[in-house]
Amino acid sequence: MSLKVKTTHGGVVRIPHDINVRLDALCEATGRSKAYYVTHALHTYLKDMQAYLNEADPVRKEQMARDLRLVL
Repeated sequence: MSLKVKTTHGGVVRIPHDINVRLDALCEATGRSKAYYVTHALHTYLKDMQAYLNEADPVRKEQMARDLRLVL
């Protein structure tokens, strides 16, 4: 998957040690950065959540959208 990011914002994410070890191994094997995989994972998760919300009942959909600050 190719992610085209126009602007980026820095941040800090704490992840469990076991996930970090797996992520390091994946980065080493593929030559990609942790930022690439974290961005890809977040993009996929948000896309899935938006699809879920589009099928949720209207009241729950609005509440979750506000909680997640999503544009539907």
